[in-house]
Amino acid sequence: MTSKKERYQQQLRTPGIQLRATRSKGRHVMASESLPKGTLVVSEESAAFVLLKASMDELCLRCVRPLDEGDSKGQQQSLFGSAGNSKGVVCGGCIKQTYYCSSECMNSDHERHSLECEVVRHLPGITAMHSTDYALMRLVLGVLVNRYLETVATMPSTRTPTEFVFDLVSHRKTCDPKWLACVEACADDFVQYLPEHLSIPASEIVTLACRINSNSHAMVDPTGNTNQEVGVGMFPMVAMLNHACAPNCSFVSTTHGRMIVRTLRDVEAGEELCVTYVDLCTPRSERRGKLLETKHFWCECERCSCLSGESEDAFLDAILCQECKSPSAYYSSKDGESTCTQCGSTITQEQLSLASFKAEQAHTDAHDLFKARHTDSALTAYAQFIQRFENTVLHPNHHLLISAYATMMNCAQRLRDYVSAIRYGSRVIQKMRPHVPSNWPELADFEFRMGELWEIVGMAVVEGIIAPSELESLANDGLIQVQSGAESCQEVGSYVVREHALRCFETCLSMRRVAYGEEHVRTIEAGEQVARLNERDQERPVFTEYK
Repeated sequence: MTSKKERYQQQLRTPGIQLRATRSKGRHVMASESLPKGTLVVSEESAAFVLLKASMDELCLRCVRPLDEGDSKGQQQSLFGSAGNSKGVVCGGCIKQTYYCSSECMNSDHERHSLECEVVRHLPGITAMHSTDYALMRLVLGVLVNRYLETVATMPSTRTPTEFVFDLVSHRKTCDPKWLACVEACADDFVQYLPEHLSIPASEIVTLACRINSNSHAMVDPTGNTNQEVGVGMFPMVAMLNHACAPNCSFVSTTHGRMIVRTLRDVEAGEELCVTYVDLCTPRSERRGKLLETKHFWCECERCSCLSGESEDAFLDAILCQECKSPSAYYSSKDGESTCTQCGSTITQEQLSLASFKAEQAHTDAHDLFKARHTDSALTAYAQFIQRFENTVLHPNHHLLISAYATMMNCAQRLRDYVSAIRYGSRVIQKMRPHVPSNWPELADFEFRMGELWEIVGMAVVEGIIAPSELESLANDGLIQVQSGAESCQEVGSYVVREHALRCFETCLSMRRVAYGEEHVRTIEAGEQVARLNERDQERPVFTEYK
């Protein structure tokens, strides 16, 4: 009989990867031999996954592809449900809570969904009544359904067994009491709707919800070029990888509810393989607080353990010295006192906190305008925030500046000010790089977006929509060399596309080959952009005026 440890090791399936367990680290994954960057560590089909409410009517529950990518033919041949008003196929049984891109996907999911459909119908009311997250309870239901299907031997062998979900630590004793009380009340009602073959005691429902809350992974849109979360799933094998704030691996979503983990750099034999559970561009205190709240541990990784002054972490929340007035002089706090790293001047902790509060409040006010879709006003507010705080109060690599420029890039794109979007995007990339590993997926996504923007600007110059003189702001930032009036629009536009758009797409492709793998849809898309621009470049004369 195969032991549980052997079953876990079999699920890894990758040579050179070993599952270990120690008292200090618990279960974790090690490299038993040297692994080059881009090595596939885990490729796991979830034990169960659900889509978030905002994505339910946009993506297929079966393959996680956009609904408009499916085949609308033959919708009336589906086993249950009816065609949606605009796109996809919707299940009529659970009142527009389950969508598929085609009748093929709907029929493939029929056996599973038919077991949950009636419970799903009542789920919005149950969760709303008890202020409990809808996706959490639907994922609880999904785990129970898949566990039952395993007992009748109809589940695909590639899916991670649900028994691995029940092996995960629940941290129930350390969960927030208010949250736990809501889940307990919700579970009492939830079990009333479960059919006999899925039924378990309410207390076990609560423990399962705690396991999901502590160990689930967000699923990012696998077909887009932004890190928008579209779902959440249980990936017990991915959960075996411990957290580090300077990870050597990353996990990315793909279609059909699958998660893959790859090495981002060369890894030596005997090195632990780690991913991150938090945003790496946030200050150490915020990362630790988030991990303590959601994962119930205090981070002691190498990045968090070294002295703040010896790490890039020092810059993420650094306030500049008001005496030196230099971007390289900032206050370092120790023993309740904040001292300039260069001139030695001091300020009180209250003064330092007040400076941080004013910056955070201005940033929040601007972001509130963006969320309300007051794009012009948001961009103006962010510009005022930058003018007031960058290089005067906040360190150039402060996390609020990274966030501000990323949102300004989005604002400028909404307003079709693509030249400004390039300026803001380049600053995001510049400020992010010190805080993330090489080949970081989010950085690759920004490179892709920059490629799109450079191409739009280049083609607009070719068509005479944008004058070459309008690129002077990019030249002032050192992003492009433009000799005003020396070249034709055709020459300048072709140069922009060839030298900047193509370079960004090539950078993105190189990074995605490592982080996503050759077969991922995002890697393929970046490769297609590179091939297309190379082909276009061969059809046009090469201009040598630009170096």
